[in-house]
Order: sequence, then structure tokens, then C-alpha cells
Amino acid sequence: MDADMRYGAVMGIKETVHAVSVARSVMDKCVHNILVGDGALQWALANGFSREKEVLTDSARLEWEAWRDAKKEASSSSEPASQQQSAEEKGHDTIGFICMDATGALCCGTSTSGWKFKHPGRVGDAPVVGSGLYCDGTVGAA
Repeated sequence: MDADMRYGAVMGIKETVHAVSVARSVMDKCVHNILVGDGALQWALANGFSREKEVLTDSARLEWEAWRDAKKEASSSSEPASQQQSAEEKGHDTIGFICMDATGALCCGTSTSGWKFKHPGRVGDAPVVGSGLYCDGTVGAA
């Protein structure tokens, strides 16, 4: 979101490592403000972003495999499912930023994959204006 309160977002986009840049292109070039899922990926590809079939790093893949194996073990235990999440799983990895250029113009953005290993279809609140970000060049940004 920029100081003029223009806004662009992509949600549920796969096969790209530059979601925040795709969102910026939606803000700058699209008649819509939010694109989701396959439509967001189609927009990205049509606007020069590359498709990345594999977006996990080796360390992220190992972490996911460990999580998956722990879930398998936990499902066979008698411990209630609500207590089977680790402290790390209860955290989030949202990144929020507010920037000001040399002229004093503000902009802000968020980037998140939300809770690790989220349920397919989940959209977090970070890309929603007023929930995860807000920018008005006359008063400020959050």
C-alpha cells in the first residue's frame, strides 16, 4: 500500500518466490486490488515473473519432513491434538515493513506464509488493508 492509498495483494499464490513483487505489480498495473490462487499465478507469469516449481530450500524441506514425522508419531499417542503443537508451530513468520523515501512518501507491505504447514486455502490477515497493513501519506502507516 502506498502513500496515495493504492493497494495490491496476492493471496494463495504458489510457485513464485517474489509474492510481494507480484502484489506490487497488481497495485501498479491491474484494475483489481487482490488476486488469489491460480489467477494470481497467471497474473505473475503474464507480467514477467518466473514459475518456480520448487520453492522450498533444503533446510525447509528437512524441517517439513521432521514436522510430518512428528505429527505421525503424535497421532498415535493419547495426547490431545490441541497439545501436540510445539511452541514453534504456535508462532508466525509474518514480515511487515514501512518505508519512507527521500521525499517523505510512505509505503508499507506485508509478506507471510502464515503458520507453518498451513491448511490449503488459508489466507491470513496480513495482506488485508486495515488488518495487516495501512498507509495514508497524510497521517502515517502501520
